Amino acid sequence: MNAQVRKVSSRKMHDIVWILVGVFGLFAITFPLAMWRVSNMEKFQGSHVKSLVVEGEKAPESSQIKTK
Repeated sequence: MNAQVRKVSSRKMHDIVWILVGVFGLFAITFPLAMWRVSNMEKFQGSHVKSLVVEGEKAPESSQIKTK
């Protein structure tokens, strides 16, 4: 088993790392933005996708699911 090892230049590795950091950065920015947009949509009013309640605090009436 004589596996050939390819050497990757440090410049190429830096490019790969910066691309991955950029993709992660875009995800980190757009995910909270999407969550904020969904939480403000009337379509999801009273749904479990709304903001979570901090333990010990009562949820606002508009975010609680009504049952008959």
